[in-house]
Amino acid sequence: MAQYYYLVAGLPDILQGIPKKGLLYDQVIEEINDELTDSDRNLLSLIRYRFDCDNLASLIEGKKDFDSRGMFSRSELEQEIASPDQTPQFMKEFLESRKEGKELFQGLGVKEQILAGYYSTILEHKNAFIQEWASFELDLTNVIAAKSARLLELPAEKSVIQLNDNAEKLAKSSASDFGLAGHIGWLDTVLSNFGTPKKLEMAIDTICWQKADEISDGNWFGIEAILAFTVKLNTVARWIQLDPEVGLERLNDLLQNIKSMAQNEKNN
Repeated sequence: MAQYYYLVAGLPDILQGIPKKGLLYDQVIEEINDELTDSDRNLLSLIRYRFDCDNLASLIEGKKDFDSRGMFSRSELEQEIASPDQTPQFMKEFLESRKEGKELFQGLGVKEQILAGYYSTILEHKNAFIQEWASFELDLTNVIAAKSARLLELPAEKSVIQLNDNAEKLAKSSASDFGLAGHIGWLDTVLSNFGTPKKLEMAIDTICWQKADEISDGNWFGIEAILAFTVKLNTVARWIQLDPEVGLERLNDLLQNIKSMAQNEKNN
């Protein structure tokens, strides 16, 4: 298993080199990718495919939204829709089945079908970080979908991706906590902030950072540390787009977080 002592130690320098008025996400990712082994670079790609799922759905549905944190550009995905070749297998299967007029996951919307393929692929991944992150993110995605459906008085079964026991409860429960209060530690934080979009975004950020730290704990210089950093970088990049001032605050938080992690390892 590769150890990235110099890369992890250099992350603060990479962040400090970012222009103050914007996060050059691709530049940071490229610097990280250059130091990774091929197999670890593939793991990083799995994290970023989540954004490609959203982008693919947007293109199919004729929306203008496009998230640059994914692996593929708009033109590349447009080409893949016409002739699947370079996208990961779960996307190829979705696109090919769509051309045949078939649904791989019955009853779900376009985006949810793509995500169902994505999570089905990585939930059983041999890398522990990827597997645990997928399980967490699936729950988070489903909680937001179920709560949104309830507020809009729509059937949750059409938006909740039912790949685990928690999802089944989210799709069918009428309880205020979906019967999951004792199963998902962060559930109340998400539900209690749902009425205020900005607070919800920040609450989700905190939950994601804590989860990334939890599942990478002890692997200070392995690929787990790089994946956790990328998860946090993803939230910073989103805030840079939504609210540059908050984005820069989160960027500084990430910088301090990395420095603190390095200091803790040094003390140990």
